[in-house]
Amino acid sequence: MGSSLCVSIHDTRVINWCERLKAGEERGPTAKAMRLIRRGLGYRSGVAIGDMLAVNDTVTWISLAGNDIRPRGAIGLARGLETNRTLLELHLQGNKIGDHGAIALGKALGMGSSTLRTLDIHETQIGARGFEAIGEALTRNRTLCNLNVSKNRPERTGWAALCLGLVGHSTLHTLIAFSCQLNSEDMIVLAERVIKNDGAPNLKTLTLSRNASILNDGAMAIAQALRSNSTLKSLSLDRTLIDKDGARAFLIDGVAQSPVCQLETFSWNKPLQGLVHGTKHCPPGIEELNKRNKFA
Repeated sequence: MGSSLCVSIHDTRVINWCERLKAGEERGPTAKAMRLIRRGLGYRSGVAIGDMLAVNDTVTWISLAGNDIRPRGAIGLARGLETNRTLLELHLQGNKIGDHGAIALGKALGMGSSTLRTLDIHETQIGARGFEAIGEALTRNRTLCNLNVSKNRPERTGWAALCLGLVGHSTLHTLIAFSCQLNSEDMIVLAERVIKNDGAPNLKTLTLSRNASILNDGAMAIAQALRSNSTLKSLSLDRTLIDKDGARAFLIDGVAQSPVCQLETFSWNKPLQGLVHGTKHCPPGIEELNKRNKFA
């Protein structure tokens, strides 16, 4: 009972804060940012923040990380996002919003008027249906720059939909998808749709760490796609099952064979110092990058 009372008190404080924001009574930092990390908040806070966002024009940054707003809270929050014109960053990591919450967020994200630049929904129990909704939203969205979907379970259909949504997306420059149980087949889809021929024309940072089912063939699919990619600068594939031969082939058959590749940082399971040292096909700059530990 004490725990429930504590949560209710925290929700009440957030509800009151939202009422003041709606009335224009907040000034200074509290009128622009809501830092509500690990406060034991429930769905009522999500609904209250959504109601506030529908009429507010001052809040640009919200973090509800590590709370318990669940699908109902995410749906309420998303309703406010549908008409909001000022929010730039939304962090929901650690909330169990599930597919229903992600579908609602996808609807808001796909609105032509969305201003959101950063969306962090890692570890929120989103599955294939949620990823499909986010992917569909990206086909209409032209503001999102940073997307973190880590520690969720997109499955093959959800990942394919997300990749399809990234095709032609002109603003997204960072995609983080570690610990998503992705495999080599998923990397082939990513390579063909997103990396090859600058499919996502502004993508610069790609984090795919801790996906243990990515093997050498997945790395090679990315390597082949990098031959025609001129935007990607940082790629993380550490804690996968790519071995030394796969990493070497990635560099030699991918980076080295590309006249346009701009990759500056490649993170793998082990240090790459000496991996391509002395290789006659090694292009100018690769060994130098190793020396400077940019390939680490």
